[in-house]
Amino acid sequence: MQKVVNAGQANSKEFLKKYDDFLNTTLSKLSNVSIYNDFLIEEVLSDIAKITNASRAYVFMFRECMTVMDNIYEYCSKGISEEKYNLQNLKCDYFPWWIDQLKKRQCIIIDDINNMSSDAEIEKEVLEEQGVKSLVVVPVVYEDELLGYVGLDYVFEKKEIDSDIVSILNLFAKFMGKVQHDLYNQFSFYNMKKVINQNLNHIKGLKAQIQNQEQIILKSLQCERADCKIGQNKENLNDILDYILEILSADLNQISKFEVNKDTEIKDVICNKIEIGQVILNILNNSLYELNKKYTIIEPNDKKNNSYLSVRTYEDENYVICEVTNNGTPIPEKLWVKVFEPFYTTKEIGEGTGLGLSIAYDIVVNKYKGDIFIKDSNHTSTTFVFKLPKF
Repeated sequence: MQKVVNAGQANSKEFLKKYDDFLNTTLSKLSNVSIYNDFLIEEVLSDIAKITNASRAYVFMFRECMTVMDNIYEYCSKGISEEKYNLQNLKCDYFPWWIDQLKKRQCIIIDDINNMSSDAEIEKEVLEEQGVKSLVVVPVVYEDELLGYVGLDYVFEKKEIDSDIVSILNLFAKFMGKVQHDLYNQFSFYNMKKVINQNLNHIKGLKAQIQNQEQIILKSLQCERADCKIGQNKENLNDILDYILEILSADLNQISKFEVNKDTEIKDVICNKIEIGQVILNILNNSLYELNKKYTIIEPNDKKNNSYLSVRTYEDENYVICEVTNNGTPIPEKLWVKVFEPFYTTKEIGEGTGLGLSIAYDIVVNKYKGDIFIKDSNHTSTTFVFKLPKF
């Protein structure tokens, strides 16, 4: 038997008297629901299914102007398969009869699926696939807006849906209208707050980086010899490297294996040592970040912490060269050039601006006519190289 009744037709007074204890204990849970404890809704569904002997109880909600619906809460009795994860992103256009009844604010009561009308062939097919024999569905409305619907399925045997069952589901639907409205507002506020916090963290990250760079520059200026002017001078790359390694000594001590191989015979280069120090610092900071990401996030259970970092200096016919190798997370080859572009970063918000390697590129390539690139990157290691013309 297929019946369609108005949502307000159930005998609520008789139901309230008969199920007073249920109202005081179970539905009162809904008054405490928030985005942090919405599991209480499924607890109520469990209570409703038990008191009505239903096989399955559920809540569907519409979105995108009632073009899509999702099964967002569900309770299944023992031996009944869960359907919630199969009933997501359902196009409302696929179920015209069903949606039409709900838009009319009508309850759908089906005592026997086999007797559904020809207008509901699609709906009947879906219900049969789930093994449903009888059901009742009530629209969820808040301030005259149709938000979704709640329902009960009977799978083990056909069920004649009486007024008590309709009453309890109708009452639950009225509660759910207010609850869902409040949850939506809470979720919107939560998302807005999350975005604001992310932006604040980003600003804090930028501020910390600026302060860090200021300290480095200040320390560099303090260490300048009195007879050395700020500008391009004859400098030895090994000396600049030693100074940066001293600044990063605390971080480098955390690396399981750290190696430095310097060619003591390399020629000097004409440069500003603060700028070249910045290049080395940015490359090393990038390597330390990738090592930290691998051994604290991707492989947190690696007790051995086989982190590896090496720095090497040498020369060829025209250039003095520095290589930095680490065994952190690899960089896909298609990104080998992109990582040197301004503002490109794979770091989380607040952890990086995407300017470090682009600044290094600008200094080495544009100012000193050298070269900087990724030599190799795979599951074993990643190697950054920069080259400066000899003096």
